[in-house]
Amino acid sequence: MKRHLTRHKSFRVAISTVLTAITAVSLAACSNDGSSGSESDGSTASSNAASATVAADGLPIDARPSSDASDSTPCPYLDNQDMADLNGQRVTGVSVDKRFNPPACQWLSYGNTPQAQTIIRTAKNEQAAIDMISAAITHPGTTDDAATITKNSDNSVSGGDVEHTNQPTGWEGYRAQAENAAVYAIHKGPVVVIVHSDQTQTVKTQKIAETVIEKLQL
Repeated sequence: MKRHLTRHKSFRVAISTVLTAITAVSLAACSNDGSSGSESDGSTASSNAASATVAADGLPIDARPSSDASDSTPCPYLDNQDMADLNGQRVTGVSVDKRFNPPACQWLSYGNTPQAQTIIRTAKNEQAAIDMISAAITHPGTTDDAATITKNSDNSVSGGDVEHTNQPTGWEGYRAQAENAAVYAIHKGPVVVIVHSDQTQTVKTQKIAETVIEKLQL
């Protein structure tokens, strides 16, 4: 899927800016995994150290809830019925990953993959929060092999749609939609809220994010 951005100039600039940041994050990830033989070990170690300090929890910039998390602990800020109503699917189970603070939650339905994930993180600073958002919107969805959204040389976007958002009031970020997936990723200062869904309607991920923010009084 390849769609040209036809919105006004400032919107195109915003999309270009965030996808440029995404490209930078991707390149940094490539250098961190040692795939480039031209970088010295010292440079790679420095990059890894910088990545580890992006968030107070010490997790990678693109960390997701673990599939090994307990499925017997309820999500502390969003109950199963709320999620069923917001995402439009029956909840058959929930898992909580306490590596995150507050815990990241993922909800199951009848499929083999989670129907939704909620991630709340506190970055080291506002720029680190923006970097987290940039990483999240490149891979909307609830699986490790989620769809990939990329920027093309002609400033079109392939793999899905990306739009800027400033909802709820005081928050800013992006919504992204791809085949069988959606993500809503926003921040207020260093606080980041990311919601992934296996549904394609970003209005659902937005409503989930707004409910989480209200419940946690963020």
